[in-house]
Amino acid sequence: DDRSVAALERAVTATVARHDALRTVLPAGPDGRPLAVVLAEPPPGGFRVVDAPDPTARGGSDRSSRTSALLARVQAHDRRAFDLTHGPLLRASLVTGTGSDHHLVLTVHHVAVDGWSMPILVRDLLDTWADRAPSRPAPAYRDHLARLAGRDPARDLDAWREHLAGLTGPTIVAPEDVSDDPVPERTPVDVADPTRERLRALARRRSVTTATILQVAWGVVLGWATGTGDVVMLQTVSGRGGAVDVTGTVGLFIDTVPVRVRPAPATRLGDLLEQVRDEQAALTDLTHVGLAPITRTTGLAQLADTLLVVENYPVDGAALTGPDDVAVGPVEAEDGTHYPLCVVAAGTEGLDVHVAHHLDGAEGRAWADRLARVLAAMAGSADATADDLPIARIDPLGEAEHRLVVHDWNDTAVATGTPTWPELLDAQVAARPDAPAVVGEDPDGATLTWTYRELDARSGRVAAALAERGCGPDDVVGVALPRTPDLVAGLAGVLRAGAAYLPLDPDYPAERLRFTTADAGVRLVVTTRTVAADLPLDGVDLLCLEDLPSAPAPPIPALRPDHAAYVIHTSGSTGRAKGVVLPHRVVGSLVATATGRLGLRPGARVLQFASPGFDVAFWELTM
Repeated sequence: DDRSVAALERAVTATVARHDALRTVLPAGPDGRPLAVVLAEPPPGGFRVVDAPDPTARGGSDRSSRTSALLARVQAHDRRAFDLTHGPLLRASLVTGTGSDHHLVLTVHHVAVDGWSMPILVRDLLDTWADRAPSRPAPAYRDHLARLAGRDPARDLDAWREHLAGLTGPTIVAPEDVSDDPVPERTPVDVADPTRERLRALARRRSVTTATILQVAWGVVLGWATGTGDVVMLQTVSGRGGAVDVTGTVGLFIDTVPVRVRPAPATRLGDLLEQVRDEQAALTDLTHVGLAPITRTTGLAQLADTLLVVENYPVDGAALTGPDDVAVGPVEAEDGTHYPLCVVAAGTEGLDVHVAHHLDGAEGRAWADRLARVLAAMAGSADATADDLPIARIDPLGEAEHRLVVHDWNDTAVATGTPTWPELLDAQVAARPDAPAVVGEDPDGATLTWTYRELDARSGRVAAALAERGCGPDDVVGVALPRTPDLVAGLAGVLRAGAAYLPLDPDYPAERLRFTTADAGVRLVVTTRTVAADLPLDGVDLLCLEDLPSAPAPPIPALRPDHAAYVIHTSGSTGRAKGVVLPHRVVGSLVATATGRLGLRPGARVLQFASPGFDVAFWELTM
């Protein structure tokens, strides 16, 4: 009735007055930056009544649909931008006149409250409306701010800098084109009851929380999506620890901090859980630092674009009661986020999980299903636990995605025949003898251009000298030349002789040059006198370009597709570089892919950019 409505409006005003976070506005200070000002009185305009037409004559089902439509309009109205300079930061809309059910819609700016605050706010509002004694006074929000002001920000930030040391880049997985609706779509993550129970058992065995289970599970998904063993997600934390008990205070205590997970393929699941648990425990008292300064310590513009939220704040449904003649029905909450992809866990044990996202429905469903598969794998089975399971054995992909990634994306076969590298070069010389083949600089810095005919002659002299020394198919010849047109002539000459080349970048360390030369069984190296003077190689013959005789190119030896074209060494990530032999069979596919997918045609130019010792250099040469 009207008296109850008036009492409710007074209760809203009194509740706002009791919590300084709700009376705070943010006008600009003298330097243009906002100041947090706590008003003496609540700003007006925070309450309104929306009367709906009485639908009783139209039947119950119609009443329900009318009420839902009306609520949607009220929510859309209340979602309009808040005026942070003047307030109010809380809007209360009472939708009445819809039969015996009435709806109270509270819309609050996140700068004033967090999720933990909402049950406190609703309980205080109902207590005040029912004229019950309010809850015991809680510390003021400003007490929390004063505690934080007394900390050493530099020391707190150092701990985050150390935690994120060595991080090479952000973890970005969402597409750029996402919905701009502030309210995300919610897709449930299907976790079966037996899986929940086994996950709880896993948490007990490894002495970790549900949050750690979810951090590792989402970290595994992100590791798969990015192809890395070092990923970052963001997580919302309550911010209510510390010496001052603020569990009953309304305000914005939460913060967003990074969570680093390193799901290396060989790491065991149980070990990863404990590693993440220990690293996060060491940072528990430092979650107030804030994402912006933490990000700046890494030198990155962004750390991640996914968010994990574990909603574990206390809610006592039985305590939410109104005046004696008013029964409080279900309470529903809705919030928004600008992150394109969020994992949200709720429930008493944190295993009611959904993905809140700004993606299209199918993509959101795919992310939810990947997380569900990882959680199921972590749970193990009724017969075996998964504690010792290597991370590499946890597959987030479903059958259709597995077929797409493993088979469809790898269906790259092209009909090319099996031409060898010298045969393809000969075809170009015959078809375009006077077209530019190589453009570079001469020793004086002037532009130097070789036609295909000229390249054929220069590389032919190298091939002739190698043939005279008995070099042929499957022999490996070292090429130690600077990045000049002579490098192209030297590599092409080795291939024309039917041998395979081993690139020796003169700028590489001496130890690596000696190792790769010995590993490939090289007995002869094509070089120049200048390079040879500093070449740290013993026991090999040198063929200097300045000493080549003016001999015609020999016929191309009879090469098979599986004869070696070149030898390349890995970067040595295990501490010892490994040589890989590439046959002529790969050349036709390489050329067909570049012409078909990249559209390379005669007249195109390709920059010789990579070190000759890097595999991309062969692509550049072949183009």
